[in-house]
Amino acid sequence: MAVAAPSPTSGSTSPTGGGTYWRVFVACACVKILFWPSYHSTDFEVHRNWLAVTASTPMAYWYADQPKQSPWTLDYPPLFGVFERFLSYFAKLADPMIVEPQNLDYAAWSCVAFQRFTVVAAELACLGGGVAVASGGAPEFAVLFAGPGLASLFVVDHVHFQYNGVFLGVLACCAGFLVKGQHVRAAVAFTLLMCMKHLFLTLAPFFGVYLLFAHVLAEKTTLGEKVLRLVDLGAAVTATAAASLAPLVVPAFHDRGGLAGVGAAVVELKGRLFPFGDRGLVHSYWAPNAWALYAFLDRVAMKASGREGGGATRGVVETQIEYLPAPGPLHCALLTLLAAAPALLAAARTASTQSGARGIALPALAHACLAAFAFGWHVHEKFLIVALVPLAFLALGKGPAGSSEGSRMLDAKLYRHVARLATFAMLPLLPSPGPELATKVLVLALEECCLRALLDRPPGCPCCGDSPATLLETLLEGAHLAVLLSLFLLKEVVYPLLLPADLAARLEFLPLMLTSVYCAAWVSALSLLSAGRLLYVAYRADASAW
Repeated sequence: MAVAAPSPTSGSTSPTGGGTYWRVFVACACVKILFWPSYHSTDFEVHRNWLAVTASTPMAYWYADQPKQSPWTLDYPPLFGVFERFLSYFAKLADPMIVEPQNLDYAAWSCVAFQRFTVVAAELACLGGGVAVASGGAPEFAVLFAGPGLASLFVVDHVHFQYNGVFLGVLACCAGFLVKGQHVRAAVAFTLLMCMKHLFLTLAPFFGVYLLFAHVLAEKTTLGEKVLRLVDLGAAVTATAAASLAPLVVPAFHDRGGLAGVGAAVVELKGRLFPFGDRGLVHSYWAPNAWALYAFLDRVAMKASGREGGGATRGVVETQIEYLPAPGPLHCALLTLLAAAPALLAAARTASTQSGARGIALPALAHACLAAFAFGWHVHEKFLIVALVPLAFLALGKGPAGSSEGSRMLDAKLYRHVARLATFAMLPLLPSPGPELATKVLVLALEECCLRALLDRPPGCPCCGDSPATLLETLLEGAHLAVLLSLFLLKEVVYPLLLPADLAARLEFLPLMLTSVYCAAWVSALSLLSAGRLLYVAYRADASAW
């Protein structure tokens, strides 16, 4: 029998609940060790080189171009550079060759095992700790976050190779602090998050509006209290940002000639973090967002007009829109802000009360993440995982108090859909054909079992049963899964095994394009659903209307 989605009060845990939570996390971490010998992408060499750069280069010159440097230059903020510098001390003990800057593409087993271990350990500490802070250590959260319920994270971190679990853990902390009303802690955690991964700047409008109304302009506070709260919040954010930039700024001031050296280091940092001139609107593999649909329309319009081109489908990073008007970074920023407007409006209308602030935090954060993914400039498919953090808390019963059973079940369905889409969007990161096919099939099967077990319809729910609406919904979900599986089989079986080689070569990117466009249509539809629910919350000025 399916496990019912927990009620809003089910987040409390028994004294042994925390132990069960960590046992699940550790057990899942042990299983991930079995995948250490599997395929890893060029990101593995990227992070190995960052270990070498941060270990061998003075901090003041981390972002300066160096002679004979690797093409994989450090392009994350200084706080993440400090994280890599910390890991480099242990890398020297594991294998000194890991931190040799000129030792390109080094992949001895000692290097592979060390770097894989750092991903597992960092995820256990950051994601495990962050989710524990936010959830109170309920075991079902460990199953969802550490197990196959977040299969997309497993694919991108533990096979493809990245450190997204670190960022998601800090974001989970942010979400937990918001729900608990610990606004200054949330602001500090979010500032740290932005200073580790600059793409989280796209969530700054939500945090700014939410904290303004929930903390500074909270009801039943005097003007003097509002001013003190604003100063308190501003001081905390400023101090955190300053401390996060200090590893670059202080050495630059000391080693590069004072303020002029600081200015040069900041310019270099800006060029690395925001290389708008070197990046196109979409990546070579289109992330399933609004720009995938736009790029697809551009391809269709170009073919219909008889023009030749193909920059957006030729596997280059500097993708160009060739027929339709080409949006720039500023357009993307404005559209992201516009798409996030329902979350900002709902926060402004409800967050000034304590119950409203705690109730609207997760729904508005989830929508802000979806909006940032939908319209961000050169967004990668992995950013969709970010939205799964607040959606997971909503799906497991952490939504607004007083919300209806139907609303809670809708949250569970929303997570199920976005989790599936994120996983299918992540699978093309692994090569095919090859032994990774077994990993992909296993991931899909285990994820579906987990989602069904944790988030299926509870027995006796008034929104379930054998009604025509429920049967139609089941049929539509089945058809949706059938399309996703068909696209999967097209890329993994039909193309490498059944299609003539010349035809497969001519249409090399067709399966990826179809996957991106289909998933983008679903992500857009789910984002519109979220926007509609938040606009209704704003209209009612009641978070429980979510």
